[in-house]
Formats: sequence, C-alpha cells, structure tokens
Amino acid sequence: MKQTYLIFFSLLFFATSRTNGQIVAKTVNALSKQSDLNYTEILKYKDPFSDAFTLDTIKSTISVNSQNSIIGGRFSFQTSQEKIVYDGNRLVVLDLAKYKYSLTDKIEDVRYNHLYRHSLLYYQKYLKEVQQKPYKIAVLPDTIINDVAYSKVRITESDSIINNQYCFLYNEFIINKKNNLPVIIYSINQGLFEDMLITAIAEMSFNYLSRGISHSKGIYSTVIPDIFKPEEKKERPLLLSKGSQAPNVELFNINNDSESLVNINQKVVLLHFTTNGCPHSVASVSFLNELYDSIDKRDLAILSINTFDNKQSITQFNKKYKVKYPVFWDGKSVADIYHVAGYPTFYLIDKNRNISNSYSGYSSEIAKNLLEQIKALTK
Repeated sequence: MKQTYLIFFSLLFFATSRTNGQIVAKTVNALSKQSDLNYTEILKYKDPFSDAFTLDTIKSTISVNSQNSIIGGRFSFQTSQEKIVYDGNRLVVLDLAKYKYSLTDKIEDVRYNHLYRHSLLYYQKYLKEVQQKPYKIAVLPDTIINDVAYSKVRITESDSIINNQYCFLYNEFIINKKNNLPVIIYSINQGLFEDMLITAIAEMSFNYLSRGISHSKGIYSTVIPDIFKPEEKKERPLLLSKGSQAPNVELFNINNDSESLVNINQKVVLLHFTTNGCPHSVASVSFLNELYDSIDKRDLAILSINTFDNKQSITQFNKKYKVKYPVFWDGKSVADIYHVAGYPTFYLIDKNRNISNSYSGYSSEIAKNLLEQIKALTK
C-alpha cells in the first residue's frame, strides 16, 4: 500500500511539474513569434530603499529575434521623459525634456537599461532561461479580470531564511489563456543589504495594441534627430578643499524651520548629504544614529541634507529607519555649493567654520575616520 501511494504521488508531482512547465513553454513560444508587437505598459515600481512608488506609462514596440541571445531582439520604448531605441547593434537614449542624446554599442549598457529590464522582450528571454534552471514553478488559482479567467504562474528563484530574515525573489505572470501572452507581471525581491531588510517591487501591466504594423520600418531607427545634441560628459567636481571656509547656507526641515551654519556657534558640524534611493546613504543611517546618541549636543551638530526627495518621502524614510538626527530637505542648491556629486557625502567642519575633512561614499573605514576626527575636534 505504501508503495502504491509513493507511485501515485510521484506521478502526481510529475504531472503537475509538466503542466507548470507547459504554461511557461506556451508563453515563451507565443512571445518568440512576435514581430513589431505594439503595446502600452504601465510600470509601477517601488525602490528598495523607499516606500514610495513611481508610475510610468511606456509606449513599446518589440521584435523578438532568437539569434540575438543576449538581448533577445530589437525594441523601442518611450515615456514622457525619454525614448530609447535598440536596433540590434546600438542603443540610443533621447532625453525628450533636454533634447540631449547618448549613444552606445556596449551590450552591458543595453542589458541593464531600466526600461528594457521591465519589458516583454526581457521577460521573453527570462522565461526561456527559466526552463533550463531549477527554479520552482507553481500554477496558482486563476485570476479573474473583467469576468475573464487568466492563468497565474509563480516562478520562485530563491526562498530562504538569512540571519533570521525571510529573503525571497519571485515573479508572477498573469497570462491570457487564448493567446498565451502576459497581461500582468509582478516581480518582488526581498533581501538583506548591510543587515537591513529591503524590498523592491515592480508591477507591469500590458495593453496590446497591434502587431506587424506597416509603418514600423523606421521604429527601430537609431538616427539622431537634428534637434538633439550630445549629452555632455561632466567632470566630477572636486570636493571643497580642507582648510577652506565652509560656505554659509540656509537649510529648512520638513516643518519649514530654518537653520544656518552661522547660527551654530562653537560646535563642530557634520554635514551629511543624502538621498533615499542610495543604498550607501541608507547604510550610513545606523552609524549616524549611534553617533547622535553618543555625542554631547553642545559639541557636535549633525545636519543631514536630502537633495532630491519630497517631504512625504523623507518623513516615511525617517520613520522606517528610525532616524534620530535632524534632516533637512530641498537641498539641491546646497549640494551644488558643496560640489556634491555622489551620495552620501560628508563634510566635517571645525568650530571656526573651516572644512576639516570630507568624504564621498560610506564604508566602515569612513565611519571610523569620522569618529576619530570628531573626537579630536571636540576635545
């Protein structure tokens, strides 16, 4: 009897795995046949270091080419801000706001382009590779959209407990049963960064318009319109030199209370230029929190200056990461004055308002150096 059950469950597992694989295979086959497929994509994305979602509408055209094993074919994607075109050999990025362009034939620049990595062309290639990998493929209950049943498949790439935290990466596909094309793709990745649990979420929905359109000959053209000029390569500015006078600036917190360097008397000042979407800026939070708890507030002032994020995002970030030190917003002009080109950037300013030292980036070594220098300056 035990042997009969074993045979039954083995056959059941084989049949289920085969069914799961068949749905993926049908979707790969359907996507592989697409030439000049036109669709509009709604991309909703949550950055792993912020709780805020961004929303993009992308006008898309793709042609799948199985001979192009790295990219998978040609594409044209356009948002309100940019248009990117890949003709199979080179990638053109047009900045529609500034009328600037960049051009590359480096295959890595194409592979990691953010619009490509959320496109059907990318996921066609992904699903093709999934069939050769030991990922878990599960068929979930049908999803009902407008009274129509759609297949739902989850592909789990990783699923484990790391340092007592649940880490996973999976993609879910909602698939039209008639043409086997995806209508929605969910991608969720939760993992550890510098001992912090972070989550990235992308939701892509697709509205198919037409395929094989007659006017598509020029859709993949990488000819640059005359109105566009080359993107100028700006040299990274040098940070303000040691010993120079720190420029006075006025800062505003999220309650619109102001602060300025000239009003901070007889204190060492640590300026911290940051942005929510930078992983190393996030990593520096725990160091600054510990520093804020340990310092004598009469000797040291910590001023964290966020250059890009709005008040709501900053408030959510501060709550999520339990930020204890003062944070100021709308600091882009201040960052320009201090020649900030990367994040985080630190400036250590002595009691005479002279720049004692500066650092671009964050590491345990930078944290150690800052602590030693702060102790020396506050003696």
